[in-house]
Amino acid sequence: FTFPSHQSLTSQMEANALEQYLILAKGAKGRAAIALVQQVISSPALFHFGELLDHENIAALASTPDGKPWHDLLEIFAWGTFPDYRAQQGSLPALDEAQAAKLKQLTIVSLAAQNKVIPYASLLRDLELQDTRTVEDIIIEGMYAGLYKGKLDQKKKEFQVHETAGGGCRPGQ
Repeated sequence: FTFPSHQSLTSQMEANALEQYLILAKGAKGRAAIALVQQVISSPALFHFGELLDHENIAALASTPDGKPWHDLLEIFAWGTFPDYRAQQGSLPALDEAQAAKLKQLTIVSLAAQNKVIPYASLLRDLELQDTRTVEDIIIEGMYAGLYKGKLDQKKKEFQVHETAGGGCRPGQ
């Protein structure tokens, strides 16, 4: 008997979570769809959101005054970064601590897809963190979530990326 890798377990957990949310989306309209978006961005098991954005009931949120901020927020979780959220923060719902941490981890995924070495200084700035210990903690949490693999180099103050789960791609990319 061999144990499945941590990566395959987290991938399976995410696939199961996504499947459940897609089932729930079938009956979710209006306020129920907004509540579903709130659950999705808070879920510790889900990091890819494109399929949910494609669902007609979630897509319909974009055309309602109450739903548009939540749709836009879900788009940022799918394809954006923490700095994107900050730039639009005035028109978006507030994030709780766990949601902000998740968006920061997704921002690291975006950076890791473009750079094999990410200086801590970039992460301190982009993620609005106060110290290198907090940077390292959020990187480690993302590694445990299976979002990326790499090495923390405390001497050079950088995250050396070995592998990334990849972020979502915007439609047309």
